Amino acid sequence: ECLVSFRGKYLGIYGLKKIDEEIMVVLVTWRGEKISLREDALTVKAREIMKTQEYSWEIIGDVWATF
Repeated sequence: ECLVSFRGKYLGIYGLKKIDEEIMVVLVTWRGEKISLREDALTVKAREIMKTQEYSWEIIGDVWATF
């Protein structure tokens, strides 16, 4: 709920140990400009959801970022 109501332009999530499909569905509906996530926190299903979205995801070091 907090993430959905977040109104900033940029969102970086680094403290979560696991980003699963439930969290990823919320992230890809967020209307900000850029998101960055730690690669090692993403589950396989979360990565599959990333591939189906309009965001252009790029890996930078150990972080996935949208552009």
